[in-house]
Amino acid sequence: GRWWLLASLGGWALSALVFMPVIGGVLLAVLGREAVIPPGSMALMGFVVGAVAGAAVGLAQWLVLRRHFARAFWWVLASSAGWAFSLMLFVPLVVGALFTVLRGLDLALGVSVLGLIVVAVLEGGLLLGGVGGFALARLLRRPISINQSVF
Repeated sequence: GRWWLLASLGGWALSALVFMPVIGGVLLAVLGREAVIPPGSMALMGFVVGAVAGAAVGLAQWLVLRRHFARAFWWVLASSAGWAFSLMLFVPLVVGALFTVLRGLDLALGVSVLGLIVVAVLEGGLLLGGVGGFALARLLRRPISINQSVF
C-alpha cells in the first residue's frame, strides 16, 4: 500500500541522488576516463552500482516487510542481487549502444542499436522481476504471527 510506495520512492531517491553518483564517480576515477570503456569495466560498474542501489531500496522496503513477514531481511539481499545482476548486463549493452548511435552511424545500424536497447530493458526487467518474485514468494510462506519477533 501507501507505506510500500513511500519506502520504495525514498530508497530510490537516496540511491539516485547519493549512492549512484558517488559510486559511479569513484568507479570512473578508478577505471579511467578512456574514450572507450571496455565492456568488462562497464559490467563491473553496473554490478557495483546495482548492488548498492538495490540494497538501499531493499532496506527501505524491508522497513515495511518486517512487520508482515518472518526473515524479511532476506529481501534486502534479494533486492541487491537482482539490481546488481540486472545492471551488470544492462549497462554494457545500453552504454555501448548509445556510443554507437552518438558516433553518427547509418540509420540501419541505429535501428539495430534501438533493438539492442529494447532487449537490454526487457532483460533487466525479467532478471530483476524474477529475483524479486522468487524472494517475495519465499517471504509469503512465512507470515508473522502475533508472538514472533519482527527482525
